[in-house]
Amino acid sequence: MTVKRKSLLRTDNKAASLTVPAKRTSESGPLFEPDPPVIDPDALADRQNVPENIYPFNVIKTTLKDQPINFTAKMEVNYTPGYRYIYEVDGKTDGVEYEFTDEDFDNETFTFAVQPLLLTHGLHALQYATRPEYDPNFSNLSRPFYFVCDFAKPTNLGEGEVPPEVEENGLTDSILTDLNDVLPLTLPSWIDMFYMDVVVGIVRQKDGANHELPPVTLTYPRDLSDPVVLEFPRDLLETVGDGLLEFTYKVTDMAGNESDEANIKVVEVFISGAIDDLEPPEVPAQEVDGLITEEDAREPVVVQIPGHLSVVPGMKIVVTWGDTALPGVVFDGDNTEEFMLEVDAPYAAVSAEWEANKDAGGFADIEVNYIVFTPEGREAGRPDTPKRVRVNLSQGGGVDPDPETPENEALGKPVVRHSAWQDPEQEDFIPDASVEVDHKIVIPWFVRDELGNVTDQDAFVAGDEILFVYNGEPAGAYTVGGGDVVNKDDLVRPLAWGPVKAGGSGLKDVQYIVERTLVDGSVNTALSPVTVVTVRDSGDLPGGPGPLPEAAFNDAIITWEKITEINNGFAPLTIPVYPNQKLEDIVRIHVLCNRWKTGEPDGDPIPLAEYGGEDGVNEVPGFPFELVITPTNIGKPLTFAWPQAVIEHAWALARARVLYKVTRGDDDTMHKETTDGARSIVELGNMPKPPDPARGAATAKRHRPTMAEALEGVGTSSAKARLAALRKYVGAWRTTSSQRRDYLAMKKLREEKLRKAVKMERRIDDPHARRIAQIAARPTPDPFKKE
Repeated sequence: MTVKRKSLLRTDNKAASLTVPAKRTSESGPLFEPDPPVIDPDALADRQNVPENIYPFNVIKTTLKDQPINFTAKMEVNYTPGYRYIYEVDGKTDGVEYEFTDEDFDNETFTFAVQPLLLTHGLHALQYATRPEYDPNFSNLSRPFYFVCDFAKPTNLGEGEVPPEVEENGLTDSILTDLNDVLPLTLPSWIDMFYMDVVVGIVRQKDGANHELPPVTLTYPRDLSDPVVLEFPRDLLETVGDGLLEFTYKVTDMAGNESDEANIKVVEVFISGAIDDLEPPEVPAQEVDGLITEEDAREPVVVQIPGHLSVVPGMKIVVTWGDTALPGVVFDGDNTEEFMLEVDAPYAAVSAEWEANKDAGGFADIEVNYIVFTPEGREAGRPDTPKRVRVNLSQGGGVDPDPETPENEALGKPVVRHSAWQDPEQEDFIPDASVEVDHKIVIPWFVRDELGNVTDQDAFVAGDEILFVYNGEPAGAYTVGGGDVVNKDDLVRPLAWGPVKAGGSGLKDVQYIVERTLVDGSVNTALSPVTVVTVRDSGDLPGGPGPLPEAAFNDAIITWEKITEINNGFAPLTIPVYPNQKLEDIVRIHVLCNRWKTGEPDGDPIPLAEYGGEDGVNEVPGFPFELVITPTNIGKPLTFAWPQAVIEHAWALARARVLYKVTRGDDDTMHKETTDGARSIVELGNMPKPPDPARGAATAKRHRPTMAEALEGVGTSSAKARLAALRKYVGAWRTTSSQRRDYLAMKKLREEKLRKAVKMERRIDDPHARRIAQIAARPTPDPFKKE
């Protein structure tokens, strides 16, 4: 049979230059060696004008991954019906012998499909061999055809770089003009960077839609060591808008593999004009009664900044309180909120401005405003009309020299003298607490300076009401008269023996509270520093002569699972058996909870997570916070529950502790309470639906009553009711040893943080947080200097 032969059309000339020379047939092994196969041209990626001798050769499209790929070879003249062939990829075969078909002979070519199992990522060599039907020996392998399977996406796409002036100051209108209205982003090289890589630049707002540049192709010829520069034009940047913009890019290689997004570059872009319609700030403390008092200032005072769509993340907001500029805050919030930012005006600033501007009646009208700056320090806008607030901090002792503490250190420490004291006996020492004779308390008349030295300034004015506090109990009161103001002598007043006897022996805190009623009826309250008095004779107190044992939660770590699944809606806590326990004792718990970060002391209190205490706060039906000692539970630990409805406000991480108070059932003057407790961690990260905090308003503060409010409705005939009311008043105002310890710990931590703050932004992983830190580190412009 005669078979007509057609010459094999080379559909891919690239293969010719990528094969190796044919081996010459030797006399000892004159086996036939076929020509190399060629690949289906539709399987190859487009090289355009990239020379064929530049690796990678014959790149297969990534879309063909896991699919067979066809190769074609010509039918040699010696092939006859019955001939068979095999193919090998890198020496590996699929194990099948294929037989030439009539169609192969008609076409003068044969096509075989290389199976995906052999088409792994990398460089490959394809060969085939043939044999006659009745000869078991195959010919020599054909010359190889080299091809590359590239199934790996480009990697190691680094953060782009912007010009130094943009890195330092952000992108402003003037800088963009100097850059010919184009922001260049210079890209670092990436792994396997090659010709025909296609780069697409992307810019967007944080969590916003992508805005893409036209694709940039790395065409041949070019020096691949030269960086790729993407150019973001002004019109695109104006479309995206001002703010902390994210600049990134993607790369698609010759084979069609698309990379992940590159590391983002955050740039503050502010190319719009000034903001001329900012609303004045709000000061919620002013809205209650039109006056900011001492108690308000201690919170501290919150200044609310109304939301505005033109105030975008990266801008710095500086609040001015009178002539005092508060530290600038870099905005990184939601500008659609009614109030997008809240800034605390610290007591020191409020006090200083009041002192500088007060009138004869102690009132000062202060203008409060804010200025918005772009990140490079250019003023973007300020409200035309400031908020006007009225302040009166007139109080016993005058200006507080250490406003960060709850006490006013301008007041002298009280001095205690026992009932039989004579000079030069020891002061602040009571040798026998059981003596039923009033002792003496000495209230220093003159103000102390910041070093504790006595000044010539009066600490009190006529009408000041002074309440003495012994061991947390009211122990007498006095109203300053006009004669006292004339005499300027230390006030020596009786200290009631009842609380002394009830307190027993030990170290007891003594303090006084000064109320000053202003001309408009408002009241400012000042707390004196605490004096610790040594007392002997315990009396018959719960707990005996020593302190009550600490209470604790049953779990050191309180989780949502334990609350809901194990304990069915609460966290259990235990009050241990205390010494000198008696029937009818009343035991009341007080759960306190604070925000917390690992390794730090307690943070801000969480009022909604507090439970029980003197005021019975956040009561939940079915969960008592007070139990009575009965014949069935005496001598046994008492179990209480912190309800789930209260705990959930501790989301997401907090620390809680349990205090408790034991009062004799037959004599409420006989009582003792703990001042601290073991901390349990409250980890509520797995709560399915965290509580929804109120947004756009300052946290509601708990008003501490004045003495008149505490005694409202209490008749003069009931000494017991009056004492109970005064106890609640003292409990709301007095400071404790644990509060002072917490303050000192927080102060130490704050100082350590300040020391470690230098260049911390370089260690921040999140690019937005890092950029915010860099902007915050820039000098704050003078808000009183208008541009």
